[in-house]
Amino acid sequence: MDRSHRTTYAFKCTYAGNTLLMKKGNHRFSVDRSVYEKRGVELAEHMFITGVRGPNGRVTWITGAAPSGCGKTTTAMAGDHFIGDDLAQMWIAEDGSVRAINPECGIFGIVEDVNREGDPLLMKCLREPGTEVIWTNVLIDDKGLPHWVGNGETAPDNGRNFQGPWKRGIKDAKGKEIPLSHPMRAAPCLPAPSIITAPGRRSPRRRNAHHHLQRPRQRYHAPGMAACNCDQGVVIGACIVSAATATEVGATGVKRSPWANAAFIPGSLGDYMDAQFKFFGSDKIDDANAPSWPA
Repeated sequence: MDRSHRTTYAFKCTYAGNTLLMKKGNHRFSVDRSVYEKRGVELAEHMFITGVRGPNGRVTWITGAAPSGCGKTTTAMAGDHFIGDDLAQMWIAEDGSVRAINPECGIFGIVEDVNREGDPLLMKCLREPGTEVIWTNVLIDDKGLPHWVGNGETAPDNGRNFQGPWKRGIKDAKGKEIPLSHPMRAAPCLPAPSIITAPGRRSPRRRNAHHHLQRPRQRYHAPGMAACNCDQGVVIGACIVSAATATEVGATGVKRSPWANAAFIPGSLGDYMDAQFKFFGSDKIDDANAPSWPA
């Protein structure tokens, strides 16, 4: 990363977030900007955004930080108003409310097993006109329609996929049947989070005497903790212990990752945490002005 020119170079990188549209590279620059240019006013976070419908048409907006592979996308899609599953740009609006948008104007993820039974709203985006979708590693039939494993639809007998021309039953050089698609998503942007969550991802228990971090049960927080104030919330979010993920080369074991964003902080972690305290503790935030979203 060249922070002075906000330019990212990726070479032989196997982490998709660093290669497809330089997504996480650009996110790092957004973190840099929020910490060093907009401290206390804006945040760039590794968070989902979703809205949950309540009584009388009330919608409670939730953002949540979570490491890869711990159910962040599934949690976000459980909301009634799904905005994004990975990134959130947040700022304090003139009326004192906290606002958030998904800078991707959509989502990116694995399409395998996405179907109308489990993901009806997402399938509407993927199958009906009006949504821009960039497909990779799926099968394209002779009508130009994409197909993937687990979509709950009748699959064609032939087409073209990630390895070239494909037909049902075709095998690779090792005699293994080649699947319809290779394991390898669309939504809008809206307002104001009133709840922020920060879960961690448990690593598998290991019976290795040398891996001492795996043994004490006290290494994890309780399943649910509620902060009494903003400062306490920042501290809890900063202390979450999680299994390491593919965001960093050679990452293994467990680690603490403030707001699941440590891998994307190009500057000082201390500066980042200071920006968190200044933002959530800002006297510009007026909870009374938090907007209510119509049904």
